[in-house]
Amino acid sequence: MANPQRELIWSGRIHLGDDPGVYGDAAYAGLCTEFPVTLTKFATAEDDIEFILNTAEAQVYDPYPGHKVTVIGYKKLAESEPPRWGEVELLIDRIKEDTVKLHLANTGDIKYISIRIRIDTAVAPGLYDEFLLLRLSLRSTTHYASLGFQAG
Repeated sequence: MANPQRELIWSGRIHLGDDPGVYGDAAYAGLCTEFPVTLTKFATAEDDIEFILNTAEAQVYDPYPGHKVTVIGYKKLAESEPPRWGEVELLIDRIKEDTVKLHLANTGDIKYISIRIRIDTAVAPGLYDEFLLLRLSLRSTTHYASLGFQAG
């Protein structure tokens, strides 16, 4: 598949910031939110994974770094009873405009990931940016995704 379409994983309106009620039509999450995602590989080719996160009204002013986006993988640790799992940071990026593209490669056997969005706290409390998360989607020729951790 040379030009894959976007696969919608989640769509809605989540308000991140430190001033509840700014967006009356959005769920207020506070300073951070996280999306659990199950990746399923359907092709044997090298990983081709791009998550697209759409936001609205995010504003970043120099010299501040922007809102942090962290992609975390969950891996089974050494064989133990009961099984133990650990987190592995796969990617860190920053929201600086309304669309953020997160490219992953070489995820190996990682099936469960989460995409964590945290407001930029380098700014003084009370002056944090208020913005909306609108959509999370996937563009891939090797994987499809579903919201939540799916067993199996």
